[in-house]
Amino acid sequence: FVSGANPKSLLQSLNVGLETGKSELLKSDYLVLTFGTAHYYTHMKFQKIFSNCHKIPQIEFTKQRASTNQITDSWIPLIEQILKLNPNLKILLSVSPVRYLKDGYVENQRSKASLLLAAEYLSQHCSCLEYFPAYEIFMDDLRDYRYVEEDLVHPNKIAIDYIWSYFEKAYYNETTLHYKQQLEKFRALAEHRILSTESNSFKSYVEQLSRQFEELHKKYPQADFNFEAQQIEKLKNLLI
Repeated sequence: FVSGANPKSLLQSLNVGLETGKSELLKSDYLVLTFGTAHYYTHMKFQKIFSNCHKIPQIEFTKQRASTNQITDSWIPLIEQILKLNPNLKILLSVSPVRYLKDGYVENQRSKASLLLAAEYLSQHCSCLEYFPAYEIFMDDLRDYRYVEEDLVHPNKIAIDYIWSYFEKAYYNETTLHYKQQLEKFRALAEHRILSTESNSFKSYVEQLSRQFEELHKKYPQADFNFEAQQIEKLKNLLI
């Protein structure tokens, strides 16, 4: 998310973000896309399309729902352009189970239907693309309000973990699963409640955590451990 009061600095931040995104895309193995809604807004004066009103009065826009053909006709050239930059890229596509109830129950379902049909077409016609059924798992397998937040819109943690378990089974190999288990074990230890920073047990705890971190870092040098390193650094500072 990028925002700013100065147009010049905002444009500079946006351009930096674009260059960073392009750089990451060039070296990525996978790109994960999630379709949320088929609705878009056209500014009546400038006849330009926006994903939302950006806090401009909605009266200045007309709201429309993209058809399946409009969605696929927009995405196929974009996917082709992406593959020119990174020919080996694999794309994972899903439709978000988050409901846009501000559009109403009926319109939300019609919007999701457009997205689901578009996702089907893209997965059938783009060999680099696979479809992950996050929407279907939530709507068909978790058919209960126990699995949504209090707003009755967003999946809760139980639902997210459940859907993620299917993602892991589909795309994680044994090495990745073992890494995940080791990382979860480390993070559980790192989140240990500290009663006193002056005791000998706290010093032993920090030493144990540091050893586990070094082992993880040596075993998985390609992983990003910046967050974990910061956690340990904060704990070490408490020893001083």
